[in-house]
Amino acid sequence: MIRQLLILSGLAAVCAVINHSAHYMIIAMFWWTDKYRPVAIPNYDAVGGVSYYVMLLVVQIAVVAVPAFLFISGFFIAAMTGRNHDRVGWKAVFSRIKFLIWPYLLWSLIVILLAILLEGETYTLRELAWALISGGATAAFYYIPLLILFYLLSPFISPIAKRRPWLLLAIAAVLLGLAVVARYAFFLEWPVGRLDALLVYFRNWQFPANFFWFALGMVIGFHLAAVKHRLVAAKWGLLAACLITYGLALAEWVMLTRLTERPWIAPQTTAMSQLFMLFTLLTYLAFANLTFPFSAQLGEIGSMAFGIYLIHIPVLTVTAKAVYHLIPAALGYLILFQLILVTAGIAIPVLMMKLAGRSPASRYYQYIFG
Repeated sequence: MIRQLLILSGLAAVCAVINHSAHYMIIAMFWWTDKYRPVAIPNYDAVGGVSYYVMLLVVQIAVVAVPAFLFISGFFIAAMTGRNHDRVGWKAVFSRIKFLIWPYLLWSLIVILLAILLEGETYTLRELAWALISGGATAAFYYIPLLILFYLLSPFISPIAKRRPWLLLAIAAVLLGLAVVARYAFFLEWPVGRLDALLVYFRNWQFPANFFWFALGMVIGFHLAAVKHRLVAAKWGLLAACLITYGLALAEWVMLTRLTERPWIAPQTTAMSQLFMLFTLLTYLAFANLTFPFSAQLGEIGSMAFGIYLIHIPVLTVTAKAVYHLIPAALGYLILFQLILVTAGIAIPVLMMKLAGRSPASRYYQYIFG
């Protein structure tokens, strides 16, 4: 099972790069349009075009990245707890956190420095401290403080995951459902009255929207044999559900855009996309004994997934800016632009880690890359 999870981690790392490259595709479509066409910006002519829908198709798959990472983390908490114990030890928890926090702080500071140099951002000491604590250096970094919080809660959660798994999953599913409802309420401008403050909490804090995936990993980690048997028996049904919810998630995204009467909305994790992510993870586990193309390479990427996740954000930023200034015509070919971004976002972090591992800096490797 460890090998399958390593491959899943590699797939998740690739998906994370693809998902975050969409940010620059959106910028190129709407705000950098004047670099390759004689138009005023922002320009929304690309909405409904081929490149726009290709982005939707790709990103809808790539959103599974963070749920997959959290699932894997929850699974390993169960593995560290062991068969003869109900509660994971604090020593194991702090060991996991130690390998997260120093690389996270380093790359957060690098991202903030790039924002100052390339975007002209300014930070007070208070804003800098909050950015480091909250994961606010860049939108993608919310995941690391959230994962640290889940690790700190895991000694209290692990007995429930082992003894009363359905209770834990039910609580986590309710939190996830409320987060989805809060998102709908915001975009569709529902008149919620006094519930507005509560829904703002569920919309803005990442805990309720992501706890389910960590809890699911813990539950399956504790009950792997029984769950795996049932998943394998239902594998074709799970695959069908995965494909159906993928299509429904795309349709829901388009419908939500039209209902908001906005020229566009950023990719959203709607109810159908949450179901798609769930069926994707379960389908992967059901078919995990199959040999996947490039599984060896994905396993290698999986072993470096945390480093890739940290490094790919500044790499994407610098690469996008380089294309903007040096070959702006490439911005008009959005699929080519995304291929450039994704290739750089994976290849450069992998190369950096391999070179560091073979250099005198290898003694500091865990503090730089985790």
